[in-house]
Amino acid sequence: MAMVSIVILVAAALVVNVSVDKAALRKEYALARVDD
Repeated sequence: MAMVSIVILVAAALVVNVSVDKAALRKEYALARVDD
């Protein structure tokens, strides 16, 4: 049972990391558009 919760925690952390990366990329893209 502990293994299952560890896997779920790791998957959740990966999902959070991906969404944070996408948000950061979107912000950088918007800032780059503003600079032009």
